[in-house]
Amino acid sequence: NSTGMILGTGAAVELDNLTITGAGSAKGLVVSDGIVATVNGGKITTDAGIAVNLLSGNLTLNDVNITTEGDDAMGFNAQSGTVVLTGGSVETMGEESNALYTENEIQGTGLEIITRGNASVALDVQQGATGILLNSIVNTYGDVSSAIESQDGATITADNVHITTIGHESYGIWSRGSELAISNSTITTAATTASGMYVGGLGAGDSTISLDTVTIDAQQAQAIEFN
Repeated sequence: NSTGMILGTGAAVELDNLTITGAGSAKGLVVSDGIVATVNGGKITTDAGIAVNLLSGNLTLNDVNITTEGDDAMGFNAQSGTVVLTGGSVETMGEESNALYTENEIQGTGLEIITRGNASVALDVQQGATGILLNSIVNTYGDVSSAIESQDGATITADNVHITTIGHESYGIWSRGSELAISNSTITTAATTASGMYVGGLGAGDSTISLDTVTIDAQQAQAIEFN
């Protein structure tokens, strides 16, 4: 499998108007070895691969549009390191293709996050990671495609975020054993078995939620479902 660009050991790197296109399972941009990198403008498009893969380091993306077109893809996989995204978009078109995934720390401001396939989460925060989302729009269209998922001690902070899900079992926010602080936001779910929020423990510890000026419109399900 090929990769469009790899940023590894070295000094800080800054790239302007970057364009990367990958076919098949090729990755777009890989950042590793603790490097500090900034990308200003551009687009990264892959088929079934990971468009942006942060293995370690610090990555800042300003006004970058990320798209995956195939199944089993991922827009952004932050296994380690810190990610800051400002402006731009992350969109996945295929099945089982999450848009943003982190096991460490990710912050997005002014983003548009879209998933169109089934089993495709927009923002997935796992294993004690931190996700911060500000002034953003999150839309999912497939079944079993929640807008935000968090579990295993993860922390989610969202302010002025507008969430819409269309498919069945596609929760606005799905949380298990996590801490949530949501403010000045809206959550709309259109389908049956798609509650606005799902909050559970299931052996992973209790979830803690704080809602401040949040409107939940679960059109055919519960506003908040506890388990």
